[in-house]
Amino acid sequence: MFRYILNLFLIMFLVSCATTKKYEEKLNTWMYSDADELVRSWGSPSSTYEMQNGEKILMYDFSRTGAIPMTNYQSGNTSYIPFNRHCKTEFTVSSENKIISWSFEGNDCVSD
Repeated sequence: MFRYILNLFLIMFLVSCATTKKYEEKLNTWMYSDADELVRSWGSPSSTYEMQNGEKILMYDFSRTGAIPMTNYQSGNTSYIPFNRHCKTEFTVSSENKIISWSFEGNDCVSD
């Protein structure tokens, strides 16, 4: 039981190092930057939407799944707790190719 609590505490500690606030700060560094620089840094967006006013939306969609092993040290049995992590980030790009806003949603929109 002690090892279970220790593993849980360790996972919570590691997750707490990366925060949504830091992700917002990271996104703010892209404001008014050239969108081509973003694409060079982040890679090709998952999708792009061209709006009638000449602006476009670059959408990056990241997801990952996995399982965390949990061992019952009294019985020796191991069970797995599945997890799904997701972050969708959208950048609005002006007709001058400058990033003018951003938004995000998901449970994995964090940065160190």
